[in-house]
Amino acid sequence: MYPQKPCPWRFDTSVFGRPCYHFAETASTNSLLKTLAGEGAPQGTVVTADYQTAGRGQRRADWQSPAGENMLISLLCRPQLPPQTVLKFTLATALILRKALATFGPTTELARHIKLKWPNDLIGHGKKLAGILLESIIRREKVEALIVGVGLNLNSDFSLHGLRDLNAVSCRDMLGWEIDRPAFVAHFVKTFELCYFDHIKNKLNSVTSEWERYAIHRDRPVAVQCGRDVYRGDFDGLDEQGFLRLRMARGEPRTITSGKVVAY
Repeated sequence: MYPQKPCPWRFDTSVFGRPCYHFAETASTNSLLKTLAGEGAPQGTVVTADYQTAGRGQRRADWQSPAGENMLISLLCRPQLPPQTVLKFTLATALILRKALATFGPTTELARHIKLKWPNDLIGHGKKLAGILLESIIRREKVEALIVGVGLNLNSDFSLHGLRDLNAVSCRDMLGWEIDRPAFVAHFVKTFELCYFDHIKNKLNSVTSEWERYAIHRDRPVAVQCGRDVYRGDFDGLDEQGFLRLRMARGEPRTITSGKVVAY
């Protein structure tokens, strides 16, 4: 295991961030937290890092983030809900992150520029602002542990050589000034805690309709890559499980359970 550092975040929470493990460098916050979850770590355990050597996004895509500039965090949930709710948790996490940005003073004005891309991205000015990766441990038809990984571009300058080809953007790029990283991380975890327990209480019932309000492909034609196939049609909302619905050229419906939106 990589050497642990003192946690630089001051959490105003009762569950999440207690405990918190912080590292200057680790392979992946999700991988480390998944190991801790398997060893019995309690709900609310958080792992953060300044840098990841093997950060991952959806379908094991690399997640690149310069050291000490952005938010790299994984949170452990033990929701005891059916496995089919995992996708809705991804959508709920996107909503929570958007809410945290909208309610944090220095980033409040970003909210109107931030849209959601199915199933796990936040988009700002047409580029990737944040990504979410959920991994689960399922036993006896229940989600015993859910590792919620979030990577948010806070302070990277994506106009610099080596970063400009990533089709990414940061809060700093959008606003023109740096964000207080420790303050935002603490605010995000507090927002997550408040919203998480509300979502559990309501069994995630309102997630899909709320998510659709901020969808970047709302009322647009989209293309979705599913393995070697690409499906094109009009975005027709989400179904009850959070799967993407398309209205194809001849009017026939198609439900996408897994894939990547590659054009919108």
